[in-house]
Amino acid sequence: MIRSAAAPLFVLLVLIACARSEEPIETTICAIVEDPGAFDKKVVRVAATFQSDGVEHSSLMDPACSKTTVAITSGPSDVAAHSALTAAVFNGRPGTFGKEIRGVFIGRFTWQEGKLPSRRIDLVTASGLRVRSRE
Repeated sequence: MIRSAAAPLFVLLVLIACARSEEPIETTICAIVEDPGAFDKKVVRVAATFQSDGVEHSSLMDPACSKTTVAITSGPSDVAAHSALTAAVFNGRPGTFGKEIRGVFIGRFTWQEGKLPSRRIDLVTASGLRVRSRE
């Protein structure tokens, strides 16, 4: 009886471990925008520019296809990475007005055609953050 009850729990733990160890797909914002279905529900790694109004709207963009962005939301984030990104956004004037924040972002991409935002990355971690003044 105990053995049969433990089997589903063991399977669940294995699935969680596999999901956490999923290797990110190295790609670009441009590639994601061009073919979002290919990346749907996948963990992606992108080098991008972070944009934010400092209140509620944040996105990632790539200068190579600057007219399109991918929304970025808080996911099960690395606390230190989230703190570093928050510090960069709120250093000086909140948001990215007057500054550029670049880095490498890893998260799970979701595509929901017809919904807003239709393209979204739930942030897991951010690294190599560089802040540069545009003034």
